[in-house]
Amino acid sequence: MNTSGSSTRTVEVIRVGTIGLEKDYPGKQVVRLRDVSKLYEGPLRGLATAKRCAFRTGHGITMAEFCRITGLSDENLAQQSGEPNPNVENLKSRHIIDMRFLVPTLQATTIAVEDLFDRIRGKRLAGINVEMWDQISGAYLGTFNTDKHGTLILPTDREFVEVLQWKLAGGGYSDCFNGERAAGMPGLFFYFPCNEGAGTTIKSFSGVSGQQAELPGGVSPFWGWYDSGFFHRPALRILQDAEPLQLMGADPLGRRSFQFLWYCADPSRAHPLFAYSLDAFKLQVNNTGVLEGSVLGGQESTQGRTPLQPETWYLIQINAELVGGWNPQGGGGSGAYEYQVTMQVYLGGALELSIVPAGSLSPLMGVPGSSTLALLTGVENDGFDEIRHLPRWLYPTEITSYATFLKNGRVESKSQGSLGSPGW
Repeated sequence: MNTSGSSTRTVEVIRVGTIGLEKDYPGKQVVRLRDVSKLYEGPLRGLATAKRCAFRTGHGITMAEFCRITGLSDENLAQQSGEPNPNVENLKSRHIIDMRFLVPTLQATTIAVEDLFDRIRGKRLAGINVEMWDQISGAYLGTFNTDKHGTLILPTDREFVEVLQWKLAGGGYSDCFNGERAAGMPGLFFYFPCNEGAGTTIKSFSGVSGQQAELPGGVSPFWGWYDSGFFHRPALRILQDAEPLQLMGADPLGRRSFQFLWYCADPSRAHPLFAYSLDAFKLQVNNTGVLEGSVLGGQESTQGRTPLQPETWYLIQINAELVGGWNPQGGGGSGAYEYQVTMQVYLGGALELSIVPAGSLSPLMGVPGSSTLALLTGVENDGFDEIRHLPRWLYPTEITSYATFLKNGRVESKSQGSLGSPGW
């Protein structure tokens, strides 16, 4: 973890346990923060002295010199050697350890070991403020404090939190902390945070699907990037009306859901916004400036009730259900593809429109189950961010909680984007 400015400090993060592990939501992570910068600063105290004294001790003196200093006679030397028929001259030519340097060597070594221990132990970062973000969505989670031991409790049990990043008081951002998964978005199929900010490729969050998508038209003047979107980071931008962005979704049969942030530049222009699996599910802005959903080629359609505002971010959440397939008895007995379809669209956390046809419908173009493509489209200066796809529905309570999480996470001077305002 590097601090801002010319100086740096290295903070070691030690995982020491978890709190309250449960079946549905993994518990809070407990870590301990220590400043171990001194581990890399200067030589250890006493190490040079220990090395010098150890050399003098190991170098030693001859036995003849030792006998001269101590007054040891040749007879006593021969007797103390313990050898049968010792050669006194040979004994005197041998070297022995110089005991005068043994104690200083041990003392200096002890000082060096204690210095090294203090550096490895580091300085506990006690009683400091730590600001935290959800690294994936960019939502600001608030300020947390370390205790007197430098212990910090990470909010990994918070709903929709995936990867934590934090900033220490006085500067310094952590790397992403990939601890145990938080509640997150259960069962993500793909997730595009749209934070590349350059180039023509967006990448899904690793660990979800790992897929990537090329922006239609490649470089400008079709698709590009806003420097800052809903959160204070880049977001996709439509520079000119162009072909839609294509993402590979899950098999459309069953219950599926999509979520994305959409920057509405101009709601007065009717245009498509979202389509999934050929003409199975579509969402558009109609000529009255509200959302309108349709299923299976427009056989059933419903419009919303909320007038869309220009230069505003909206959270769109779509629940789609497609059940059916080839029916040998359909089409008057000649056989036909028939589906039961349901589509619900939420604006923020509130239900905007719902389509529930009374009976089975036959597709007008192609077979919906044969295509997994999800398309995002807009008009000039529209934007997209936080594009998610789950191979299941989100329940109304989850949708409301997710909308609240994103909206409350956009905090002034913390994660506040510079483009547009929340429209819910």
